[in-house]
Amino acid sequence: MADRESLLINWLVYPAVGHALEAFKHAQGYLDVNQELDVHVLLPPTPTTTLAPKGITVHSIDLAHPAHDIGRLPREWDYVITDSRIRRLESRDGDLLPARTAADSHFRARVRAGVAPTFEEMFHELEEGPVLPYRRNSPLRLVSPSLEADPSRPAWSGLNVCILPAGSTTLQSPSLSAWRNICEEITSNHDDVTFHFTGRSGDKGNKLTRTLFGRGPATTSTAVNRHAIVALAAELRNAHVWWDCGFAQQLALISACDVLIAPHTGFAFLAGALGTPWLTLSCCRWPEYFFDPTPFHSIFPSCPSYPSLGDGTDCTLGVGQHRCLADLEDRGDEIANATLRLLQPDTTYEQCVMRHLKSVDEHPRGERFYFFDGRDSLMGHHVRPAVRA
Repeated sequence: MADRESLLINWLVYPAVGHALEAFKHAQGYLDVNQELDVHVLLPPTPTTTLAPKGITVHSIDLAHPAHDIGRLPREWDYVITDSRIRRLESRDGDLLPARTAADSHFRARVRAGVAPTFEEMFHELEEGPVLPYRRNSPLRLVSPSLEADPSRPAWSGLNVCILPAGSTTLQSPSLSAWRNICEEITSNHDDVTFHFTGRSGDKGNKLTRTLFGRGPATTSTAVNRHAIVALAAELRNAHVWWDCGFAQQLALISACDVLIAPHTGFAFLAGALGTPWLTLSCCRWPEYFFDPTPFHSIFPSCPSYPSLGDGTDCTLGVGQHRCLADLEDRGDEIANATLRLLQPDTTYEQCVMRHLKSVDEHPRGERFYFFDGRDSLMGHHVRPAVRA
């Protein structure tokens, strides 16, 4: 690193696919403008770390023993950037504090240290600004592996819809009857459609407690029963189940399909980076904030708490079915129409952004929505100059 300036980005937050993609987008924003820069990213171990774009080096840090992994890295870098959420950790975020402490005590910036200016709208305050010129909301384009041939499945034809039926918690789990209605409505509006359900069974142990912003136990699994999905697929005219098929195959599946339908979950962020449109079933707690230049549409819930941002008003804190997801059973026609509209040849990302922002502005809690790198970066990708030390 003697001949080129170096940048270290500390993104040691909860080990999830979505957070890793955030780190890659932020790193790409610096690399696009500073092409002679050595960019390195600290991330917890996840399969996503293998997807780092060209020019970005990932260092996996075990959050259970961060000092050991961090201690093996160089102490000095020209620039050191930290995700602003790490700076806001509190005592309740005990699982993540050791990594922050180890990084703070080990790394030194020769030129300048700073905070990633990516969530200013979320925290409703101006961050310090970038330590180097930075391209806001720099597009990610991930390269998908090839989908392995499976002789038990017929050749692909017509419309192929990938469905991620839930996120990693029940907060992100539409009911099976809602999924049935959605699939039946799409089938009634399209003569040749195949549904591809994907997910991952849970691990029994070695789970990091998911404490950031008061969230519950962390998993990288899908919070729905595999057997229930297999039974649902059997009811549909043409459906396949790709469960526990491996991360690479899931990437290939999303890339090969014409559209992804999924609740708000970080794993679904992959769709935009793979060039696959995403129809989002929005739910508490977070709004959609991470976009790549691929068509998308969000179905906002009628829940009065949405988006709660984890402020204690979540509909999920009540008893019974979560209100964010309860009305999906009656919105199958709306979801089907929105899905098919995404697939129209003349549908563009720019149109989707304008439609989305109009919905946000008309939403009764519109002031609670935020966007990675800011709302005005969704179509402009403007370069933000470095702030002076």
